[in-house]
Amino acid sequence: LLASAMPGEWILRPDVPSGDSMVDVVHDVIREEFFDRVHDELPYDTEFINEAWTELPNGVLRIDELLRVPAARHISIVYGQGCSKITAIRKASELRLTEVFRRPVQLVIQCKARSRS
Repeated sequence: LLASAMPGEWILRPDVPSGDSMVDVVHDVIREEFFDRVHDELPYDTEFINEAWTELPNGVLRIDELLRVPAARHISIVYGQGCSKITAIRKASELRLTEVFRRPVQLVIQCKARSRS
């Protein structure tokens, strides 16, 4: 196995669990930031879905994520007044992911409901 390894830089830092996929790491970071801000207001069955993973020509990693909440009434809770909560979640997650992946990260987060109630 060692003989077949390609030389190069590590994709993840040593403090990131190697058993997790990069998408799992993204979801863990976003989930933590998300529940730090809306834990009292939303049920824990919010889904975190990766919609796109794009390496841009300028070296930036663009990650498009969908947060699927149980009902339409939860969307305004996630966004917050003037989109303050979703913006804070995005910015904090971008900073942490930039550290983890050692490259600039552009995170795009949308929120949709599973049902219309």
